[in-house]
Amino acid sequence: MAITLMQSTSSKGDIIFTIDGDLPAKHYRGEGRYVVELLNQQCLIENNANFFTNGFDLSNGRGFLAALFIFHPTWNALGSFKEMIHMGFEPSKEITTVRTNMSCPDGMLELLQNDWMLPNLRFEFISEDTIEPSTEKIALKPSLAYGGGLDSGAAISLLEHTVDSFYIANSSPCNVRVGIQEILDKFSGNVIHTNVRTLYSVSGFPHWMIPYVPSMIRGDEFCLTGSILESQYLRDGHGYNNSTGNLWIKMLKMSGVEALPLSCHSEYTNAYIVAKSGNARLIAGNCTDEWGFGYKALRKAVLMRPFDDYYEEVLKIIEDKGFVISPKFKFSQPAKMLTSTKDGFPSLAPAPPNTGRPRPKLVRPLGAFLR
Repeated sequence: MAITLMQSTSSKGDIIFTIDGDLPAKHYRGEGRYVVELLNQQCLIENNANFFTNGFDLSNGRGFLAALFIFHPTWNALGSFKEMIHMGFEPSKEITTVRTNMSCPDGMLELLQNDWMLPNLRFEFISEDTIEPSTEKIALKPSLAYGGGLDSGAAISLLEHTVDSFYIANSSPCNVRVGIQEILDKFSGNVIHTNVRTLYSVSGFPHWMIPYVPSMIRGDEFCLTGSILESQYLRDGHGYNNSTGNLWIKMLKMSGVEALPLSCHSEYTNAYIVAKSGNARLIAGNCTDEWGFGYKALRKAVLMRPFDDYYEEVLKIIEDKGFVISPKFKFSQPAKMLTSTKDGFPSLAPAPPNTGRPRPKLVRPLGAFLR
């Protein structure tokens, strides 16, 4: 089996990563153990002069690692061993050769042979012209991956203009949500247009590492994330993976990028920070007013209710649509993995059957408890 993984530059100066060859029929996301479809064999990241001030930096394995992050569900299917077993899938028994025009330090290649990495992949490097980093560099602020939620909202509320914040949007024509755009405008942030978000799923990032891609290829030494690393993806249904010793984080360090989580506390604390920042309606509103009342809206409304009476009405609307908040219903996983842009709810949370008895309404007691 053979795959080609190539990097090129468009006439407009955009960077393009392309994957081709003996691609698998199924691709596997680590978060929630999903089987996903490869929707696009190409990822284009537009040249944003406001964020990529020094152009693109693919040196020291940065471009190579970015491509591994972008197409990670494909590499899971082709090259992983213990990761596939851990997700409950059968690992491939084939060895796949990946021909690429991007360079990679020997230390990274050795690490990739670990059983928890991509031991079934063999990399063949072909000599082609690649982007060289600019010799005259402008000093950059640390970058902050802003996702529009409470965690990164708390981070940007605290750091404000001391970071270069960015949000990843689809490269196809689309409108960035009003609240997100207003926050970025307020703190001189940038929208990075790419199709990374839709490579594998229309519901969000294909892998927790994707937010690090813009930071890596612009030449950052640090990338700040709003939430703790171990809460960025789910391993066992409803529990969070502990990322201590995460080998992908070690790969980032080898490329010269430190992954720095900014949240060492709870979502409740982040909700408090957002509420006191004066940006609550812009940040939390993305998941209620703009996105429609789904799992994300529920999480934000429950967290924000102690600080703002407005969210009592949001909870009431959610309840009236048939969604019953129950301590027995673990909505953390679908809340992490789904973002609703419709008024309805995913089928994962149906209302209980009509037994003739009054439907239990737990929103009021919960709201009273939070008060």
